[in-house]
Amino acid sequence: MPATNARPRPATVHVTRSRSALLFSDRLVLAGFALALLFLAIHPSGVGGIALDMFTATKHIPMFVLVTGILLTFVGRGLEMHPLPVPGVGRIAWPLALVAFLITVGGAYLRFFRHDNQSFLFMGWYMLLFLPIAAWLVRSADPLRAVRVATLWIVGVSLFMGLFQIPYRAYAPFHELEFLFIPAMAYYLFAARKKTTLLAGLMLLALWTVFSDKNTGYLAGLVSAAYLLWFKGLPWFKQRAPFARILTAYLATLLGIAVIIAAAFLLIYRSNYLPSGNPEYRMHTYEMMLGRFKESPLWGNFYTVPSVDRFTLFNTGRGNNELPTHSGILDILGNGGLLGISLWFFGLAAIGTVAYRRVLSPRLSPTPYTPYAHTLAVISLAAIMTYGFNPILLEPVKALTVWFPLGLLLGIAAIAGNTHQTPAREPQ
Repeated sequence: MPATNARPRPATVHVTRSRSALLFSDRLVLAGFALALLFLAIHPSGVGGIALDMFTATKHIPMFVLVTGILLTFVGRGLEMHPLPVPGVGRIAWPLALVAFLITVGGAYLRFFRHDNQSFLFMGWYMLLFLPIAAWLVRSADPLRAVRVATLWIVGVSLFMGLFQIPYRAYAPFHELEFLFIPAMAYYLFAARKKTTLLAGLMLLALWTVFSDKNTGYLAGLVSAAYLLWFKGLPWFKQRAPFARILTAYLATLLGIAVIIAAAFLLIYRSNYLPSGNPEYRMHTYEMMLGRFKESPLWGNFYTVPSVDRFTLFNTGRGNNELPTHSGILDILGNGGLLGISLWFFGLAAIGTVAYRRVLSPRLSPTPYTPYAHTLAVISLAAIMTYGFNPILLEPVKALTVWFPLGLLLGIAAIAGNTHQTPAREPQ
C-alpha cells in the first residue's frame, strides 16, 4: 500500500533562453544607427567613396529605419496588459526638446508654405530625435545590451576611420567626423582592465588627433584629453601616496609648461604648421548671422528663414555661393535669439548635470553602464565643439550621429535615477 504522505514530484519546466533579449523593434533602432555609421564610413571625402549620406534618395533611410523601431517599441509597450513604469526623460531635457521643436516648426513653415527647400526643417527634426531615442532606451527589452551594441559599433567604425585617416590625411577623408572617431577611443580607457588596453587607448586617441590634420580634430583631441584628465587623471591622483602626489604634480607642471610653449609656438607660426581653417569665409558668415541676431535679439525669426545666405565676399565655386553659416550654435542664436540659445544651453546643461550626478561622477560606484556613458559623454562634448564651427547639423546622417549618443546618455541617466547609487569610498 503506497505511503499517504508521499509528496508529488514537481513538474519540470524547460525554459528556452534566446541568445539576445533585444526585440525586433530594438534591433530596428540599432540598425538605423548602424546604417548611419556605415553611410559615413563608405564616404571618405576626396578618395572616391559612395556618398549615400548626401543623395536625396538615401540620406534619410537610417532615420526612417530608426524611427520605425522607436514607434514599434512604443506601440508594443502600450499594448502590454500591465506595463512596467519607466523613468521619464522629458522633464530632464525639455528645454532642448522645445528649441528643437521650434526649429522644426519654423523650418516646416518655410519648406511647405513658402516652398523653400533650404530650411532648418531637418536640422530641427534630427535634433528632436534625441528625446524619443532616450525614451526608447528606457523602454528597451535590454537597455544595457542596446547601449553596449551601439557604443561598440561607434568604436569599431572609429577604428576604421582613424586607420584610414593616416595614409589619406592630405584628403581629410572624414573631416567633420573628428567628434566621433577621436573621442570614441576613450572607451578603451574607461573599460580597460589591463594597463596595456589603457595605453593602447591613449595611443590611438593621440594618433587619430595628430593625423586628423584639421583644426577640428585637434580641438576634439583637446576636449577628449581634458575629459580624461578630469575623470581619470584626478581620481588616480587622489589615490596616490603623498610623495607620489608631489612628484606627479611636479611632472604635470613641467608637462603643462611644455604644452603651453608648444601651443604658443604653433599659434605664432600657424600658417606653417596648422590648417588655415578658412578664417575669411568663416568670419564673414559669422558676422552675417550676428546681423540676424541684432535684428531680433529676443526671439529671432523663429527659424522661418533659409538656412543659407548669399556669400558675397568672393566666389567659392560651390552652391552658387548660397552657403550655410558653418556654425550650428550661431544658427540657433541668430534665428532664435536669446530664447533659442538659452533653451539650447540649459537643455544640454540639464542633461550633463543629471548624467554627472547619476552616472559619470568619479564618486559613484562603477556600474555596467559606466564605460559606455563616459564614451557617449565625451563624444557629445566634442560634437558641441564641432558643430560650433561646422554645419554638420544641416547634414542628416552626421546630425543623427550627433544626437543619437546624446539620447543614449540621457536614457542611461534616466535609468540610473531609478537605481540606488552609492558614492565610492575614497581610500584611507
